[in-house]
Amino acid sequence: MLLLAVVVLLGAASAFAGPSINVGDTGMFRPRGAIRAHVGAINDIWVSDGASGFCRLDPVPDVRFPGRTHGVLNLNTCFLPGVFEPMDYQVETFGLNGSNGYVFVAGIDGVFRIDFTIGADGRTAIKNALPIFGATSTINGIAVGRIRTPQSPKLGPDGKLYICFQGSGDIWRINNPLSPSFTVAGNTVERVGTSDNQKTLLSLAWVGHDLWMSQAGFLNRIQNADQCHYQLPKCQAVLQFGKLQTQEGLQSDQFFSTQTDGRWLYWGNGNRVVRFDTQSGNIMQVWNQSGFVNGSAIPQEYTLIMGLNFVQPTNPPMQLIDPITGLPNGATSEMFVTSDPIIEAPPPGVPANNQRTGMAWSYAARPSNATECTPASPTPETCIVTSLTGSDFPPTDSPQHDAARRGVLMLAGITHPRGLIWLQSNFWVSDKALGFCRIDTAPVAGLSHCFKPIPTFVPGQAAADAPSLAGTQNLYIPDASSTSPGIYRMLFVPDGTGGFVTQTGSLNSGPGTVTAIAMPQGPTNEAAIYFGFSDNGDIKKIQNPATAPTGPIVVGHTGNSVGVENLAFNGNDLYLAELGPPPKVSGQLILKGQMTVLKAASPTLSRGNAEPVTRALSRLQSPPRLVLYNPAALAIGPTNDRPACLPPLGVHLSIRVAGDGSDPALYMGTFGTNPGDPNVNPPLAQLPEVDRYDFVCTTQLPWVEEGALDPSLSLNAQLGPVTALGFNITATRPVTIIPPPPLPPLPGNLLPPVPLPMSASMAIGDDPSVAVPQATLQRSKFSEPSTNQVGQGHIYIVP
Repeated sequence: MLLLAVVVLLGAASAFAGPSINVGDTGMFRPRGAIRAHVGAINDIWVSDGASGFCRLDPVPDVRFPGRTHGVLNLNTCFLPGVFEPMDYQVETFGLNGSNGYVFVAGIDGVFRIDFTIGADGRTAIKNALPIFGATSTINGIAVGRIRTPQSPKLGPDGKLYICFQGSGDIWRINNPLSPSFTVAGNTVERVGTSDNQKTLLSLAWVGHDLWMSQAGFLNRIQNADQCHYQLPKCQAVLQFGKLQTQEGLQSDQFFSTQTDGRWLYWGNGNRVVRFDTQSGNIMQVWNQSGFVNGSAIPQEYTLIMGLNFVQPTNPPMQLIDPITGLPNGATSEMFVTSDPIIEAPPPGVPANNQRTGMAWSYAARPSNATECTPASPTPETCIVTSLTGSDFPPTDSPQHDAARRGVLMLAGITHPRGLIWLQSNFWVSDKALGFCRIDTAPVAGLSHCFKPIPTFVPGQAAADAPSLAGTQNLYIPDASSTSPGIYRMLFVPDGTGGFVTQTGSLNSGPGTVTAIAMPQGPTNEAAIYFGFSDNGDIKKIQNPATAPTGPIVVGHTGNSVGVENLAFNGNDLYLAELGPPPKVSGQLILKGQMTVLKAASPTLSRGNAEPVTRALSRLQSPPRLVLYNPAALAIGPTNDRPACLPPLGVHLSIRVAGDGSDPALYMGTFGTNPGDPNVNPPLAQLPEVDRYDFVCTTQLPWVEEGALDPSLSLNAQLGPVTALGFNITATRPVTIIPPPPLPPLPGNLLPPVPLPMSASMAIGDDPSVAVPQATLQRSKFSEPSTNQVGQGHIYIVP
């Protein structure tokens, strides 16, 4: 069960460890962590700087405050590749291979093992920086290839080094990190498992044999991870906490606790350090949140925490005696905190920010036996802050997923947006009241250039072909009103201000009300438009719609309903959002719905009935159908991340699977269910949301559930029923497609390169006033969920 941790935010007096001391304030760019080099009695501080690498932080006189020193990054000492999180194991590995102990540092293209010596200046210097993981490391006998941005190297209880990756949910282990000498190619690696939702991991930490991992807002755990290999089901992490403000710097007391398995987890909670008791499962503390700087007697709150590191006070380790905290009574343990107020990338067109505003802090904590906070007495400085929600820890059910993204409000006042399409520079929306309109964002957000040929016109989901050499595009807009005359053929003309549309003809769609149009995107594309109806189960096409349009041709039928809300092509496969089961004698019960697909709908003339889309096989069960409550909006868009089910990087894949984040995915918006609907079992009720379906892994994840009305103030709003989705494709990559059999994949038989989407912004249209039908008597034809309220909808952008 997902445990929502609600931490009581007490005042500064309840901070457990007290203020820190600033030990570095000059020359650092997004520092990711700091350690001390234990050589002799010097104990210099070394920092992983985001621009300069792993560098020494030297105390120099502070000219602003005579008699004081401040920490300045010494660029002459830097090991450039070491820009990510360092991890200090000097105490644990002291004397190993004749060294003074090892520090592991992650870099852009590898992981490095560092040990120190005394340099010519009498201070500590790097003696060896040995690469232990890189492109030539082997997995299953195959070189992994160039892997960028490994993160968070942590020694496990098996003596192996575990890492995660920026942009991936993967966890890998390096098998021989402590060998006296080896080559990177001779060091094998293994894939351990993934995060619960296969999304980016930020940092790792061990408590006993359990591997904990942090994401932006979540804590995951794999039990007995040192026994894990990816092919075992238990090696997907289980979500432990959601809706936390977490980022870099997950640490534990694994190696200096008196308890064999360790006990406490520490992480950056925004600008505070928080710790969590893994044994109780419901105890958290605000551990530290501020520090003293030169010239001020008032502690200064941290900016965003970029890294945490413990420093063991002696070498070799001291005897620890406190069974509660894992530290000796009265002894001092040091933790470094690194922070930076500037971490965001600049907007497009704005030069990168090179300000070196990073800080490093050191604080000494003298923990004593902590007690529960009690309302009957004043809050003691060392009391424990407990989660308000309680816990059934450890969780035993399957992983649960929170939405991966949040929309940002672009425009309000839309009436039942029924379609979204990107035309070169602007989104256009199908507004039920105003028609087919351009969305402008400057100088103010609003609609313009609306096309509404007759008063009863209600535009549905439009489709457009590729731009001509002159930049114009043929555009096809269905009339989704009950008095539908068919399909309007338009010409989009770019003009430098966002463009405009003009009507060039009308197309006969046959009987029925057309709701949506799509065009095939596959390598064997044809000049045709495909469309579906709200009041009959036919899927039809019109060939040569721009030049010599044919009459409507039936190519297939819906799978289990009398109409569709939307449809979209993935290559030559046509996906349908079907709403409700077929009509019965007593009327139609509109509940649930399903996603179906007409395989190879283009260019074949007839494909029969659509088949249900299925999710991945689950153990001994058949693949479950992809059932959503009232699916309404569809769009094909990029994933920008590697499918989680693929083998590790470097393993040969089919030419049809890009595997680098350019594989498309199906995005599905739902109406959800009406609150209190008697036909829906309460545990199965569903709020409107956008889900992502991965074509490669056949998995489904919640993607967007809410929008920010004001992102600067984090004013979030639940999405209303989702009625439209669209993508602004901002980059492409040419990919050569292998032809289907019987042609062999010889150079002369390769099809021309085709552009595949690499990145995009998603637009979401919703209408909170949509009334989703419950048990309705529909004896004549299919009736869509509708609204009679004007101007209640929104358009959200998801970067």
